[in-house]
Amino acid sequence: CPPGAKDVPPAAATALSQIGFWMAEEGIVNVGAMVLLGNLPCIRCGRGDWCEVSGIKMIYGPEATVASVGVHTFEENDAVLDEAAQLGKAIREAVLNSRPVPPSQEMPK
Repeated sequence: CPPGAKDVPPAAATALSQIGFWMAEEGIVNVGAMVLLGNLPCIRCGRGDWCEVSGIKMIYGPEATVASVGVHTFEENDAVLDEAAQLGKAIREAVLNSRPVPPSQEMPK
């Protein structure tokens, strides 16, 4: 769901919070997170414009259509790809710094 969608619970924020609490309880270091705006199944099912229980209408309003909502992709979004690359580097560094690795098993930089 888009952030701030009326009458829709903040699912992504709730999930991040719950996973963060679980990680803390388990002693896992949280090096970051990403939230991407995805697509409702209604966009691809072929009935999103007229379905009575369409998530499109529930989230975006009764006049919303597949065309007005659009299809969200991350593959062409350079900012998202850069953020994912930075998070990947942070994860790699956290793993490499968490335990000693024999020189023969070091990952190339």
